[in-house]
Amino acid sequence: MFLADHPVLYRNVTEPPKHTLDPLIILSMILAAVPDIGGIYTASTTLNHPYNLARRLQSLNWLSKGRVGWNVVATWNPDVAENYGNQPLGDHASRYSQADEATDVVRRLWQSWDQGGEGDHTLRGQPIDHDGEYFSIKGPLTVPNAPFGPPVICQAGASSQGIALGGTHADIIYAVAHSKKGTLAYRQELLAAATKAGRSDPTIRILPGLRVITGSTSEEVARKAAAEDEATPVDGPRAERLAEQLSLNFGQFDPDAPLVIETLKPGGSLPQGFFRALVDLVEEENLSFRQVLQRRAENHRLVVGTPNEIADDIETWWRSGAVDGFTFNPHSVGEDLSLILEEVVPILQSRGLYPREYEDATLRERYDLEGRPRTTVQEKRLVDA
Repeated sequence: MFLADHPVLYRNVTEPPKHTLDPLIILSMILAAVPDIGGIYTASTTLNHPYNLARRLQSLNWLSKGRVGWNVVATWNPDVAENYGNQPLGDHASRYSQADEATDVVRRLWQSWDQGGEGDHTLRGQPIDHDGEYFSIKGPLTVPNAPFGPPVICQAGASSQGIALGGTHADIIYAVAHSKKGTLAYRQELLAAATKAGRSDPTIRILPGLRVITGSTSEEVARKAAAEDEATPVDGPRAERLAEQLSLNFGQFDPDAPLVIETLKPGGSLPQGFFRALVDLVEEENLSFRQVLQRRAENHRLVVGTPNEIADDIETWWRSGAVDGFTFNPHSVGEDLSLILEEVVPILQSRGLYPREYEDATLRERYDLEGRPRTTVQEKRLVDA
C-alpha cells in the first residue's frame, strides 16, 4: 500500500478533500492489523528533519518486521510550505540538493547503531558527525539497525536532479508513464545515474501509477468510460487545469487539433515528471488536447477495457522491459479495486505473471531487492577521497 501525502487543505467545492489523515498513523494501524501487507510512507525532505524521519521509519521497520518503505519527496508547492513556516521554498535545484543530503543522512543514521550478534549487548552506536549544507547532526540513532535490512526507499522525480536523486538512493521509482518508449529511455537515465553514484549493480524497480476502468462486460466498460468522459469535458475545471499545466491559453485553441510539442511548456503546479510523461505521449501518438484529457487520470495513465484487455496491456508493458510492475490508483477503492483483484489478477496469475501466494515476509524481499545496505554517499565520498 502506497500512501501519498500533500499536507494542505484545498477548499474546492467540486472535489472532496484529500490527504486529511497523517499517512504514518494510517500506515502504522494497517501494518499492525494486516500481517502480510507492506506499506510505503510519503514524507518530504523539505519539511521534515532527517533525524525524526530516520527514527520514525526505523521504528516502524522494526515493529512491522521489514514491511515499510519511504517515498522521498522534495516539496514544490508553496501552499504546503506556508503551513510549516514563513520561509519561501528554495528553487528546484536547492530543494533536490537538500533532498539528497537528507536522504543520505537518514540512511547513515539507519546504519549508525549495529546491534551486534545474539547475546552481544555491547552498545555499538557511533556518531555520524554530519555537518552539511542543510543539516548538522551528530547521531547515532536511538533505534538499532534491523536484521532484515533498512526500509525500502522510493522516489518519483524525473527532472535531471530527480533522476540523480533516484539513481543515488532509490530502490523503487513511482514513475509517471504514458509512453513505453519514453519509460525505457527514463530507465536508462536512472541506471546511468546509479552507476555515476557508485552503485555497481543497481536494482531499481520502476512501478508507475496506473488508473483502470474495467467491467465484467464490454458494455459495462463502455458505460463507465462514457461517464468518465462526461465528467471531464474540454470546457470544465479539469481541462482548464490541464491547459494551465501545459502553458496553453484555455479556450483559445482547437481541442481536437493535434498538439504542437514546441508550444508545450511546464506551467501551473505540474511537477516535471508529469510534464515529461505527457509530452512523451503527445509526441508518440500525435494526440489532441481532448485525447490527452481523456487518456490521463489524476496525471497517471488510464487504461480502459475488459479484464482480459487490462491484463493484455499490463503484460505488454511488462514484457517490453519498460516497467517492473504497476501501482494501481483505483477511482473507487471499493468497486474498482474489487474488480482488479477478483477479475484482472486471476488472469495475470493464469499467465504466470503474478504470484498465487507470497513466501517472502519483508517488503525488500517482495521486490527482490538486495538485502545488504548500500554504501552511503558519504562513505563513497570518503572512499573516493
